[in-house]
Amino acid sequence: MNWQDFEESVRQIASSHWNAPAKAEEIAGIRCDAVIRVSSDEIVVIEITKEDNLAKLRLDLAKFASIRTALVPEGVVVRSFFISARKVSSLRETGKAQKVEVLSVKEFREKFVGKESYEFARKSVEFGSALDPYTNKSDTGAFIETGYLDKSSGTTYNVDEISDLLSNGRRIILLGEFGTGKSRCAREVFERVSRRNILFPTLAINLREHWGHQSFDLIVRSHLSSLGLSGLEDSAVRLVRSGALAFILDGIDEIGSQSWSGEPERLREIRRRSLQGVRDIVSKLDGKGVLLCGRAHYFSDDEEMLSCLGLDIDTILLNCPDEFTEDQAIDYLRLNTGLTEFPEWSPRKPLICQLFSKLEPETMRKLIEDSTGEVQFFENTFQAICERETRIHPSIDAEVLRKVLLEIAKASRRKNEFNEEISPLEINEAFHQVSGFMPLDEASSILQRLPYLGRVSSGSGNRRFVDDYAKSGLRGVALVEAFRTSDKAVAEDLYRKPVGPFGAKFLFAHALIGSEAEKYCRLCNSRGNMQIAADYLCSAIEAASGSIDFSQVTIRNASIDRLELSDLKISGLHVSGTFFEVLHLDGAFFIDSNFSNCAFQQIIGVSDKVRLPSAFSDDCDFDGFSSADNVARISELPLSNGHKTLVAIIRKLFFQPGSGRKEEALLRGASSYWDRAAATEAVRYMLTNDIITEAPGDHGKLYIPNRKFTRRMGRIRSLLRNCDDELWNVVSRV
Repeated sequence: MNWQDFEESVRQIASSHWNAPAKAEEIAGIRCDAVIRVSSDEIVVIEITKEDNLAKLRLDLAKFASIRTALVPEGVVVRSFFISARKVSSLRETGKAQKVEVLSVKEFREKFVGKESYEFARKSVEFGSALDPYTNKSDTGAFIETGYLDKSSGTTYNVDEISDLLSNGRRIILLGEFGTGKSRCAREVFERVSRRNILFPTLAINLREHWGHQSFDLIVRSHLSSLGLSGLEDSAVRLVRSGALAFILDGIDEIGSQSWSGEPERLREIRRRSLQGVRDIVSKLDGKGVLLCGRAHYFSDDEEMLSCLGLDIDTILLNCPDEFTEDQAIDYLRLNTGLTEFPEWSPRKPLICQLFSKLEPETMRKLIEDSTGEVQFFENTFQAICERETRIHPSIDAEVLRKVLLEIAKASRRKNEFNEEISPLEINEAFHQVSGFMPLDEASSILQRLPYLGRVSSGSGNRRFVDDYAKSGLRGVALVEAFRTSDKAVAEDLYRKPVGPFGAKFLFAHALIGSEAEKYCRLCNSRGNMQIAADYLCSAIEAASGSIDFSQVTIRNASIDRLELSDLKISGLHVSGTFFEVLHLDGAFFIDSNFSNCAFQQIIGVSDKVRLPSAFSDDCDFDGFSSADNVARISELPLSNGHKTLVAIIRKLFFQPGSGRKEEALLRGASSYWDRAAATEAVRYMLTNDIITEAPGDHGKLYIPNRKFTRRMGRIRSLLRNCDDELWNVVSRV
């Protein structure tokens, strides 16, 4: 900050504090750095200097005395301040004798702004979900830089660059799914901008703590009160109103949750109304920057998001990568545990890596060696985490802890969209249900720091799942147990939330697809838990091989977050009164199927309502369509036909639902660039190296992917000619 800007900032603080303009002007022929006319009979005079010597102070004391003498006849009281950029302890008594308050910049800042007090208090509480999954306190693990992509320009920003943008007054939105590191990025940015700005704090607010607050002052006051800084509320509100403060706002998708509604416009209005307070903050920025963080798919599109937040098209939209790269994940484990390998089957979300870092190295090695798939790895890790807790706290049994977490996962499915919080009472009730008695003091304390759960806010005892992947996995484990035992209590329960994309893999992984499972779905439908049939549909799609007959089970009054029907032939599927977040339809073919009175937030693979299959009734509501991410777009890649063919094969085998693909299905939709010779060599290599296996199908060969290689195939698909993979090179030589 240059000296002129520094002086202007001091005037801005003074103006905000005394609620009157602070301007450089002459009084009685004497030029003053800042004059604030508080009232007709009181003024404040401020001199600002780089110096810290007695000669300068004496010169300014003489100025103050002359001004005071000149205004005595008018009955005006003069309050005088001498502000130095350096330490002034040796000058304080001299000034006091002349009724002049001598302050360093730091002292002036703390007296009227409270920057240091705020930053100390803010760093002591969590930033969103950037928590240690065991202690539920702020994550203190090593920070791994991932890079945040601006898709419009192709530019990737690091944390320092985001901090520069914020300091320079830019408006930035950071989007990403749960557990991808948005909140940790927000904390790192906060720490950097706090060091750079000499006078003003950047307010870093967890928006989920301010549900229903419709104005900036309510949000700011509530935030400061929660930090124990009620004394700073008035000055902070004045500073915001004067446009002096920048903001970091985490959780734009959590300040007002979406409710189920069949009316897309109603959903939009709910989202817009819940963000009124955020728009109010944005309107007060006056050239200061703001960083907003939230989920990528909360809004229907970017246009709605910008409108709800009060931002314009100059806003920088950044995206968190869904996972660490392999090198980043290994670096994270190395820095936090000393391990130098990462489990093949695990997602590389920062939050999941954080959980792994708490396990003993030998336990992690055993998990890696003993697991043969993503589901098994999750289940083994879940068991290892519970056993670790028992070793640390012998008063609670590992199996009891495991069952308590599964009960909590089931309880979370009963919650409505406005509230996923789990209260201490509900946690204790889950323990009672599992063990038969209420927890004693030590066990009760342990239950308040369960793995996978984090505090809703610093002042609340309520908990919530801190990662969608882990939550979905626990729901999947519980779903398997319900199907295995035909659990009548679950059949009579009332689930509102879906099992989730990862949880949908569990029934298939445990071979719980078929007539007995369908019988249990019908039992659940008859007893009132309609959600179970919808969960089963998502699981059955995972097992589908080109076609699926769903005529034995109907889906009604349920919720589905993501359903992949791409390139499938679907028979007998009847769905009514159901809400879909995302439905993939590219290449789907329906026989004797229908969707009625359903609501769809996003349809992928179809560009508009007119092009929907006839299975969709007119009484369905649609919020958005997208034709992106289908096989046809592969033709636009700057690759040879052979490599386009390879990418199409990888996508169909590894990144679409189903246990395998018929040989003829690999060609579907790709005939314009299909290279038969390249396809033959690619399939031969994949069979030879156990990347896929071949099995007889009803009508020809069936290729089944070995999920162990999903990450490798994903790397080829992402990096293309830069992947340096032998499979890519095999096709290059054709």
